[in-house]
Amino acid sequence: MADALISRLVSLRSLAVRPTSSVLKYVKTPADPGHVARELSM
Repeated sequence: MADALISRLVSLRSLAVRPTSSVLKYVKTPADPGHVARELSM
């Protein structure tokens, strides 16, 4: 179900969707959203 949702969100041009593999490192530890955005080049 998550993959289907991600696939639908990717079609929205106004929304940046990163691959799950890119964001998994932020799951276990709290991170500053600004820092994460810079790391992911948003």
